[in-house]
Amino acid sequence: MLCFMPGVAAVPALLVGWSSAAFIISYVIAVLAGHVEPLVPYISDTGTKPPESGIFGFMINISALLAVKNEIDLNG
Repeated sequence: MLCFMPGVAAVPALLVGWSSAAFIISYVIAVLAGHVEPLVPYISDTGTKPPESGIFGFMINISALLAVKNEIDLNG
């Protein structure tokens, strides 16, 4: 059974953590740079101006690679 194999949950956990970090880090940078209001901005507004747009794009691309790795691990 796949759920009892050691290390199988590492990739999905890393995917969730990395994707969450992408949103949080870009939000923090956008607020500190004064590009968005701190109270409930749109996610798309937090990644429209440099430098947060570059960091957000890089981290989401890594998330996509992790998602592909997860799919390959599951379906093999």
